[in-house]
Order: sequence, then structure tokens, then C-alpha cells
Amino acid sequence: MRHSYYHFVRTRAALKWIRTGHGQALAALLLAGAAISACSYSPTALYPPGESVALSTSMPSLALAQGDSASIDVTIMRTGGFSGPVTLAVSGTPSGVAVDVAPNPVAGNSARLSISVADATTPGTYAFTLRATGDGISAQTLPLELQVAQAMPQSAMVRFCAGTEPSWVAFQDGNGAWTHVEPTAAGGTITFRSDFSTNRGAVATVIHFVGLTAVGVLYGTPAELAAIADVDADECGRRETKTLLGTVGGVDTNEVATISTGAGVRIHAFPDQGGFVLNAVPGGPQDLLATRITPANGREAITRMILRRSVDAPDGATLPVFDFTAPEAFVPAVANVSVNGLGPEGASRSTGLLTSNDQLPVTGITNQGTDVTQPYVALPEAQLLPGDLQVLFVTTNATGNADGRTATLYFRAPTDRTLALGAPLIPPTFLTVATEPALRLRMHFVPQSDYDRSAAITLQQGNTIVGVNMTAAYADLAGGGYDLLVPDLSHAAGFDPAWALHVVGDLRWNAGRIGGTLGLGPNAVPSDGATRRTASAAGTIPAQ
Repeated sequence: MRHSYYHFVRTRAALKWIRTGHGQALAALLLAGAAISACSYSPTALYPPGESVALSTSMPSLALAQGDSASIDVTIMRTGGFSGPVTLAVSGTPSGVAVDVAPNPVAGNSARLSISVADATTPGTYAFTLRATGDGISAQTLPLELQVAQAMPQSAMVRFCAGTEPSWVAFQDGNGAWTHVEPTAAGGTITFRSDFSTNRGAVATVIHFVGLTAVGVLYGTPAELAAIADVDADECGRRETKTLLGTVGGVDTNEVATISTGAGVRIHAFPDQGGFVLNAVPGGPQDLLATRITPANGREAITRMILRRSVDAPDGATLPVFDFTAPEAFVPAVANVSVNGLGPEGASRSTGLLTSNDQLPVTGITNQGTDVTQPYVALPEAQLLPGDLQVLFVTTNATGNADGRTATLYFRAPTDRTLALGAPLIPPTFLTVATEPALRLRMHFVPQSDYDRSAAITLQQGNTIVGVNMTAAYADLAGGGYDLLVPDLSHAAGFDPAWALHVVGDLRWNAGRIGGTLGLGPNAVPSDGATRRTASAAGTIPAQ
């Protein structure tokens, strides 16, 4: 079952890294977490007389692997009426270990230590000290311990259906050199594999299509790199297509019916046409959703639905009539959605259904304008099977060059709901890193709490597109936040300099960020209540 509800328009598997970069589109997020011991610690000495402070933490000992990072909270206990700022300093950390204290100085009663272990840090057990000072008080210390373990080797495997794979793939281990890899083929699947000695890396791909060359780069953990893969059943197991015929009944002359299958196949059927034709239907079992649309009060409303499960008719078959007066037809459910964060541009909404077989549109995109609360149409929960989910999708309306924002909710029961749009995307800052042998840029995104999953950008110059995407895990492990770099791939075997950007003209950029609880990648599995927020912005960089 596929998670993306992107107006139910399918794109080539090869472009999914671009779609993800714009906010729709990377495997379930698997953080390389730190093992943190939970023993508690508190000072054993009596508080000195008068004004003073004491330090404590529930995690005085941490165990991290090379390349890992973690945070611990420190409590500042004030006595004797002391209320001044407390300055914290760390001493004794080994080479390759960085500790950041925030806030500092501390006006309140707590601070956080963010500890990062470099990839090359020597494994071992290290003792270091946190020291607190302030005006009129004696210095207080808190002993801490860090255990650094050897990073375990990891592998990344990126799979594609045969015929959809990139023409060139390379991996980067940590900050190491880019290495071109050759694919292996088995059972109609093409696999690119690389081993990692660190817990972060990158994968670069090159795809050629419709006269364009697209270079995609994903920075993430080894597990996250598999998010660019595309081996779903629609494209590997059911590549043949067929044509199905049918008719509709119970539709008046002022009404229209729609019939939808997976893979974005959706047609309108009118009562005076005598029948309909569904072309390019994927092979194998299909779920079919039919709706009857009736004009009412100047608008169109879905008044009846028919859902048929696992229809596996042969090519050219005529389906049983879709009769909206028959017992299989049912009345849709209607509830309200209130959209927080809506601006003057207004928004549009749509709904969909995810089943074990297909991804089906329920309603088309409907413009709700600037009204905060509007009705939405869904299937009654009684019509769902275990594992089915419905999707509510809200997107801001395009107005000139206005930035775009979306909010998506996965649910089962159609009830009144509130859906929150994130803040507008803050455009990145651009820095030219190199102009030879290719134009290379660094794009920095400031933190935005609404978008805590990934940041991405595409740069287009003529017929060349370069897309760079970074996950939150990589941003944390690298220690620089969302600092996206167009890499130098010129030293990797087989990379053609013509695929890179050059100092020849303006660059068109389009940036996107993702937040919410849904994992990344085309194969992320949604659950009831999962959310996704996206934001995008676009602009032009003048010729260098």
C-alpha cells in the first residue's frame, strides 16, 4: 500500500526524489539511536551555607557509537535565595567529542547538553566535567562519563524494478569519497549496494528522461538511503495493463458518475453515453470506486458510492453495471475540517482511500477559498476493511509566486477534524562553494519546528536538474543542521561533467520541507492519525 496522496497523479519512479523534495514523496525513518544508561545521580555533599547552586542529571553516563549524538538534561538547584544567571562550562572532553550547552548562561533551573561524537573518535571510556559558576557563589561541578564504541558496519541497498533504475549511482560513507557502484539484477529487480563504516552517508543518482538529465542526492543514515528505491507491486509485479468496459445505472440526466482504479485511472461516465472505457488499468486484482455526483445549490455533491474489492477481470471484459440504486451502493459520510494557519490565499481539499490493493481518489480537488471550516466527503467506517485508511489532503491555493503549503491526515473514522498548516517556508541562503570543474552551491535552511523531517532543493539550469535532499537524522549527526551541499562527483567513475551545473546562466530553484509524523520515502507505511506537513518556495539565482 503506497502512502503518497499527491492528487493521485503517478509519476515515474525515477522522479520520486524530486517529488519528495517538493513535499510529497523517502522508507520508514530508522534513527541510529544512542544507548543511554538510565542511572540517576545527585550531589552527595551538603549545600554550602548562603546562596549556592548544585547540579544533577538523571544520565551521568552515556554510551555512544562513533558518529552518534545525544542530549542530556541538567537540573540546577538553587539555594539560599540565589536567582542570578549561571554559566556552564565543560572540560576534559576527548578529541572528536563536541558538547554544546543551551541556554548559557542559564536564567532558569535547567539546561541541555548536546553531545556529538565524530566518526574518527577513538573508542574508550572518558570522564569529563560540567562546571557551574555565578556571581557571589562558589563554583560547583558535576562529573560525567562518556563511553565511545566502535561504529558497527552498515549496508545500504537501493532497489528498483528493472527498466526504472537510474543510469548511474554512487555512495558516500560519512565525509569520504564518492564511489560509483554497479548494479546487480535478480528476479526483475535491480539493486545498488554499499557498505558503511559510519552511521551517515549519501547516495547520488543520475536519470535521463524527456531530454532532461536529473542528478539526485540524498543525505541520510544508511537505512534512510533506501527511501529512493521503488519496488512496489504496481511497477514490479503488475507491469501489464488492460482495458475494462462498463455501464452505469441510477444516474439522472443532470448527474455524472466517476469510476476510479489504482494508478490514477479515473474516468467520468454520463448516462447518455451508453457506457465507459477504463484504459491502462494495471494487471492483477483492482479495487474500483464509483461515485454519483449530483448538482445542489450551485455546487456538486457526491450522493452515492459503490466500492468493489479485488476485481480481477481479464483484458477487454465488461464489468457488471454500476447501479447506484442497487444494494451495493451506499451513502457517503460527510464531516467538517477546520484548517489552522490558513492565509488570504485560501486552500483546496480532497480525500482518498488507501486499501491493500490500491490508492483511490474519493473526491477531486475542491476549492474551499478562505473559509476556515468546510465539509469533506469520505467513506463510512463500516465500509472499511482492517488496514484500510482514508486520506484528507489540504493545500493552499496558488496565487502567482505564492509559496505552497500542504497538510495531510490519515484516518479511518470520518469525524469533525482540525488540520494545521505549517508556517511559510523560510527560503535558504545560498553560498557558492566552487565554480570549477562545476558550479557547486551550499544551501542552508534555518530550523523550522513545523518541518522536522527533511529539507530539499532542486536547481535547474537548462536541461539539467540537480536535487539535494537531507533527512533530520543526517542533519543532527553531521552537526551543521540542514546544510545542503551540491557534491563534487567528478572523481567518481563514470560521472559525466555534462551532468553537472555550470556558470552559464541563471538557476531556477525550488525548495521544500517536510514535517509531521509520517515516515519518509515512497514506501513509508501510514497509520491512523499519521500526519504530514510540507512547505515550498521558489526563486531564481542570477548567473554567477
